[in-house]
Amino acid sequence: MAATLAVGLLVAVSDYRFAGVYRDYFARDWPQDAPPPGGAGYVAAEWGLHYYAERLGLQVWSGQAMGPNDRLLFAIEVPGEPDGLDSFSEEHARHELVYPGPFAVLNRAQNAGFYSNAWGAWPFVWSSEVRDTVVIRRGR
Repeated sequence: MAATLAVGLLVAVSDYRFAGVYRDYFARDWPQDAPPPGGAGYVAAEWGLHYYAERLGLQVWSGQAMGPNDRLLFAIEVPGEPDGLDSFSEEHARHELVYPGPFAVLNRAQNAGFYSNAWGAWPFVWSSEVRDTVVIRRGR
């Protein structure tokens, strides 16, 4: 019982840290990545990144056309890069985000996460450093 409680608490800490990297991204880097006046911000992401993006007013991207002042934000790990981006947009910025674990949760590179995308052999994996990459694209 004690081991179950300890692992459960460590998974909860890891999940909190996972969401926190996105909160920190918006506080630190989004002001430089945000669209200029007249542009729209879109998000194609899930979990913490989606949550914080919507709180700042970004719209859910569902394939709508983008102009040169528009920005599309997504994470490489969850759910991954949307298809066909090169046909209408170019990379504007990229940020590597890191949290100290102790577990990787929902991380394709570390084979962790049971989710509707059905990837990850394990629900969580021991890791002292977990990475995700946030990408911002601008319309052409």
